[in-house]
Amino acid sequence: MKDRGSIQRSPARQRFTLLHEFKHIIDHGACDRLYRDVTRRGVTLTARQQAETAADMSPAAPSSPSAN
Repeated sequence: MKDRGSIQRSPARQRFTLLHEFKHIIDHGACDRLYRDVTRRGVTLTARQQAETAADMSPAAPSSPSAN
């Protein structure tokens, strides 16, 4: 089993972190237009939570197969 430090430095983890932070850079200054607090079925998802979810999901996009 790898120690926590080597997991954090793995190429996959570095790639995820880089793309996650890049998404925040792309969204910077536009978050108020991109995300709004939303309540569905009694559960509120804040704009900040939505921005984090988008940043978490964006690293998977470049490695996903094309829809073509």
